[in-house]
Amino acid sequence: MSFAGFLTATTVFGWANPLQAPPAGGVLSVDLSGRMGIGISNPGSKLGVAGAVSVGNGYADDAAPLSGFIVEGKLGVGIANFLSRLAVNGSVLIGHQQSLGYNLSTNNVAIQGAVGIGRQPGAAANIDIEGGGVRIGSTLQQGRWHTRIPMPNYVTPSSSPIASGAFNPSLVIGRDGSPLIAYDTGPTGNHVVLLKCLKLDCSTSQTLATVTGRFPALAIGASGFPFVAFWDNGTAEIKLLYCNDDACSIPTVSIVASGLPDNALQVAMAIDIAGFPFITYKTGRVDNGAVCAPFGLCSRAKFWLARCGDQTCSVSVSPSQFDTTECVDNGGSTCFVAGPSLAVAIDAEGVPVIAYSRLSLDHQFYFKRCISSNCSDTSVLIPHYIGVITRPTIAIEQDGLPLLSTGQKCLNLGCNSTPSLNIPTNRAVAIGADNLAVFSNVGSGDLSVTKCRKLGCVASFGAPNPSYSVDSIGDVANTAIAIGVDGLPIIAYTTTANDLKVAKCGSDRCIPFWTQR
Repeated sequence: MSFAGFLTATTVFGWANPLQAPPAGGVLSVDLSGRMGIGISNPGSKLGVAGAVSVGNGYADDAAPLSGFIVEGKLGVGIANFLSRLAVNGSVLIGHQQSLGYNLSTNNVAIQGAVGIGRQPGAAANIDIEGGGVRIGSTLQQGRWHTRIPMPNYVTPSSSPIASGAFNPSLVIGRDGSPLIAYDTGPTGNHVVLLKCLKLDCSTSQTLATVTGRFPALAIGASGFPFVAFWDNGTAEIKLLYCNDDACSIPTVSIVASGLPDNALQVAMAIDIAGFPFITYKTGRVDNGAVCAPFGLCSRAKFWLARCGDQTCSVSVSPSQFDTTECVDNGGSTCFVAGPSLAVAIDAEGVPVIAYSRLSLDHQFYFKRCISSNCSDTSVLIPHYIGVITRPTIAIEQDGLPLLSTGQKCLNLGCNSTPSLNIPTNRAVAIGADNLAVFSNVGSGDLSVTKCRKLGCVASFGAPNPSYSVDSIGDVANTAIAIGVDGLPIIAYTTTANDLKVAKCGSDRCIPFWTQR
């Protein structure tokens, strides 16, 4: 038995000959082919609606846009089981017609017009992204600074620091564009803390991991997740903490070097071209055999390296001493080693390079290019250096040559020619989105930024590279600098009161509200 008919608002009508089409004019109709119409008597599909549709208990009494469709729950197209609010099994066309020739292959997207992510797209931009980056493969692509939007510098208020009791900050940008900071809690707290900034200015953050130790060195491993090398003074070991996901939900720790006879004074790390951590560290002791305290007078400083045998240092390694020169102290009057003075990077040919200080009394730095496996290569004295660098860094410029935060530009890979740059003391260096260097400086306890005008940070038309004040608090101690996914510098720094702060620059040279017109 079959039935065809139509419904009005109050009445159901039938007719004697079900082989004929239903009469026109009903609110809901069902024809002989099983097609239902709402507001239309001759639907072309199984369901035809002349008007708007609201779906969901909460939306049922809401008016959808004219001839529109609103859904309270999830919507699947060509797929039944999914977790997102919208899932499409197949290709998507936005702003195009199939008749125009845009016949896409499976699971592709074509868009006619501009796309804005986090902002209204500009008239001249096809893709306009605010406050984030684009990932190609496994690499987050760094953006260029949007020069026509005046923005202030953001500095963590002194009244509400990110953390208290913080020492030795290390800073990188995570694969999702979030700044990551590792620091230790000093000789009293004796912990290494890894935290993630939830905003580029780090006004909100969360702790990812905490382990016993000091002197963290932070990098992004080959997996794309954070790696932290550090010294565990409880076990006298150099260790590597590595995260297995972005949230570092299950951090893993590997032992890199054990049985250290002396205190470690600093740890530095870079990831080599095989994705293996390359870890260097400095130890020290006094003549009578007693272990020297960090930042104390040490008669003997030894410099070590450990090349990990895999990407997580789970393969046993044998550390080697890359500088065997030991300065013997006579009561502290002729030499001592005070604090961190070690940096490592991978140069443009994939070779590890190290900058380090044997002595802090004469403030001489040395450079070593580790061509041999144990880095027994000749050390080069870095001339013209005056001042104390508490946490030196090395950046590789666009020409493939190292730039040292000690204020020197290597003119060759071996760095045996290094003109002085006359940059302020106590600094760190990073390469900006325009491929020019940016230094974070500390002078008289104030934080400033020097933006290089040319490659190598050479003077432009005889004028020195300008420096700009960022935080005039008067008690800035150590800094670390990185370039955010928006192309602007981010600086993590500690104060003499051991508070951790962050400065997020509003322009590429940290001039607030400055734009290129």
